Amino acid sequence: MNPSARKALKRILPIAISAVLIAVGVYYLRDSFPEIFALLSNTRFGPLLLAISSLLAATMVIAFRLKMVLFCVGIEASLFASLYYVLVATFSSSFLRITGGAAFVTGVAVSLDQKKPLQSCLVASFADRALGMLAAPLLAAAGLAFALGDTDLTRNALEYAGVCLLGVGVLLVLRFFIPGESDLRRNIWNLLRKFKIEKFAESVVFLLRSPWTLIGTIGVTAAVFLFYSLTAYLVSRALGFQVPFATFLVLIPCLSVAMLIPSVGGLGVREAVFVFFLRDRLSLEEALAVSLLYYAVSLVISGLGGIAMGMRGISRHRLEEELDRELG
Repeated sequence: MNPSARKALKRILPIAISAVLIAVGVYYLRDSFPEIFALLSNTRFGPLLLAISSLLAATMVIAFRLKMVLFCVGIEASLFASLYYVLVATFSSSFLRITGGAAFVTGVAVSLDQKKPLQSCLVASFADRALGMLAAPLLAAAGLAFALGDTDLTRNALEYAGVCLLGVGVLLVLRFFIPGESDLRRNIWNLLRKFKIEKFAESVVFLLRSPWTLIGTIGVTAAVFLFYSLTAYLVSRALGFQVPFATFLVLIPCLSVAMLIPSVGGLGVREAVFVFFLRDRLSLEEALAVSLLYYAVSLVISGLGGIAMGMRGISRHRLEEELDRELG
């Protein structure tokens, strides 16, 4: 496939997946929209404000994790500076279509703000993103194993977690047992570069150099998922539903894994995951209402990122210029 066709596919595939999922949802809910709007109109603002506060707390914890990772590459950013980088990346994920995604945007924002080499900032930002990708399937597998009792579903989640751990093992072998100048090591890095995951692999290897940093940041990542789960729980309470908190402790890590599916801002994917996990306790319309309100709460945080970008004079054009310079 030539580069232009590959680029077009990357742009079309997320839109197509979201469009199909939304179309299926609209078909099944074609007679239920008044009921969904009625559910949302009865939202209680007390729990909703607590949900927003919980999501803000999760964002602060992510900022603290990024601060820890940046320190490992010699960048001493303040907690509020790290929060700014996270908010910019969150806004770009929700509203901007930038090549490379949130990890690239984070690296560029750090580089512009701290006046540090972009390569170092990208390694740190991909390392920060890798922590979520490694922790999510492990938490999802554990939650599914103990909460659902669905043998097939649990086995699939454990297989996914095993693939992540296998990848870490391969990188360990690459880092410690294959000579740095060997043809084998160069071939492996060239393969990673071909699949556009060289920065990700380099970041994971970077994290493995400091076991205590890796353990600490994964612990912080678990706290992030705890706050995300609390946010979803409070959203359901805001709508008047009595769904156990443990259900969201399983749902949210699985949602994080599912969001790896190409889509436009997770539209369609998010709703499908909420409906699947809440189907035994809520009707289709009620589960969808929880999903939509959870998404609305997340957009509040994304909006703060847009405000932060405006105050710092960072635009999509400037971010893309820096990315083109790096990728070129």
